[in-house]
Amino acid sequence: MGHEMTIVAPSDRKAFQPVVADFDRVFMPFLVAREAERAAAFRRSVTVFAIASIFAAGLAWARPVGDMSVVIAALLAGGGLLIAVREIEKTRRAISIGLIGRVCDALGLGFSATGARPQSLDRLLEYGLIGPFNREKWEDEVRGRHGEADFSLVEADLKRVTGSGKSRRVRIIFRGAILAVRYPHAFAGVTLLQRDIGVLNRLVSPGQAFRQVSLAAPEFERAYEAWSTDQVEARTLLDPIVLERFQALERLFQGKNLRAAFLDGALVLIVDTGDWLNMGSMFKRFDDPERVGRILREFDLIFDVIDLVARPVARSLDGPISVDAVRMDG
Repeated sequence: MGHEMTIVAPSDRKAFQPVVADFDRVFMPFLVAREAERAAAFRRSVTVFAIASIFAAGLAWARPVGDMSVVIAALLAGGGLLIAVREIEKTRRAISIGLIGRVCDALGLGFSATGARPQSLDRLLEYGLIGPFNREKWEDEVRGRHGEADFSLVEADLKRVTGSGKSRRVRIIFRGAILAVRYPHAFAGVTLLQRDIGVLNRLVSPGQAFRQVSLAAPEFERAYEAWSTDQVEARTLLDPIVLERFQALERLFQGKNLRAAFLDGALVLIVDTGDWLNMGSMFKRFDDPERVGRILREFDLIFDVIDLVARPVARSLDGPISVDAVRMDG
């Protein structure tokens, strides 16, 4: 591309300034090169599928092995389609890793394409915030510091597979993000916050040491339930201002299933976001600033979440707490 391209940051955070300043030098050449790779991947995929389809059609027409020819032809065409889709997905993943990694470098964050199990996972399973699974995939792990808070984020795709053959069943347990924000002090107990499950509230306890916590905001208590091993600490952690912050988080995530745990010196948020750090469709051109803009908007949301749970309110508020009231400059 012969002319200079620019990008507009989703907010005025200082963290985004290096991306804007270096976009034409660092990001645009990468996008142009990846557009060539995207086009080549589609050409390879179309070629593979076309060849498989031609052979399948010929086999079905000639019927050299009778009725089995149709079955073999269908398998051949399906195999060609599967290879084509995998080729596109392989290219998409490679490009995504490169782009997210470059954005993280510019933001001063660490990035690993192959994420690791969070340290809190066993306890999240024990307390029922994540259901039991036997298939797991962890990816796109981001670590760093925003404002005064250290944080880590990892995306997970967790499934439970039962049976085999025709009776094989695959159930999606969790597909989303686990975000841990460090607190400046340790917790005496464990406090959990999750969606209200109605009449089962008093029948389903995270453990023998847990007791339900009465929440200070009645409208919040209608939507959520809280449990803790330390009632005094829980009332401090879940004061009205904190509950307002969680209501603001609800608005940020647009009603997605949000649950949280105060444990091991961190607030751990579990959200069914699907694929959060996403560069967009492979069916659109890559030499477009919007590819980077989309990822910046996702990081803007991550920073908003951290601001909401970790940033003190510096002034009195006229109404409910909002992202604008706590947003950090960084």
